[in-house]
Amino acid sequence: LFRSVSDFLFFGSVGYCLILALLIEKWIGKISETGAAVLRLPKVLGIIIPISLVYAFLTINRNNDWVDNYTLFSTDIKKASNNCKLNYFMGYELETTIINEEKNLAKQKKIRDEAINYFIKSLAIYPDNFDAHNDIGYAYACNMQYDSAEIHEKRAYQLYPTHMKIINNFANVYFSEGKYFQAIVLYKKAIDLNPDYIDPYTNMAACYGSLGKYDSAIYYLNKAVSIDPGYKKSYENLSIVYSLMRSEER
Repeated sequence: LFRSVSDFLFFGSVGYCLILALLIEKWIGKISETGAAVLRLPKVLGIIIPISLVYAFLTINRNNDWVDNYTLFSTDIKKASNNCKLNYFMGYELETTIINEEKNLAKQKKIRDEAINYFIKSLAIYPDNFDAHNDIGYAYACNMQYDSAEIHEKRAYQLYPTHMKIINNFANVYFSEGKYFQAIVLYKKAIDLNPDYIDPYTNMAACYGSLGKYDSAIYYLNKAVSIDPGYKKSYENLSIVYSLMRSEER
């Protein structure tokens, strides 16, 4: 929702521009010139030049904030700390970008906890943001706080029950909790919605492998291979399943 709404952030300036144009027209009165000649009139230049200089300065000064998304959002949130979208975007950047630049696991957790705090603040302002529920659920799952992860993934699923990433993340939480049958139901739903989405096949195979149902695990892993022969995880999981089968035969 927020990613699509952000496309319209500048639309509100249209009214401002129209009002400014009408005020300029009223101030300069009736003129005989048309087109570009109007812009060379002293009265028009007396308005346009100061406005252009002010906005040129603001634009140049603002360029420093556009180094990357994190710099932009962290700068803006200081001015609008209660903005729902900014809090969400801050959490998202921390969880998906900043954390990948850190190799230390303790520092990664600290970054993830910071992201969670931003998501919490965003949800306090707008509780039905399915993206925020999904992303905070993922963050909690990475922290092995599965009870909290399940609460938010379930809510994200209620808000958007056909979203592939949400379904897969929700099922992954069930898998991490050892609720394999509940996870399998969700993985199958994801496959029904999009048979070419590879993650549910490999994840469901992991469920069946954990249940000792190796034939089913192999079946879904082979399906994953047929969809994407270059996906390494499928082959790695197949190797694990065959090793488990051989060890049990002994």
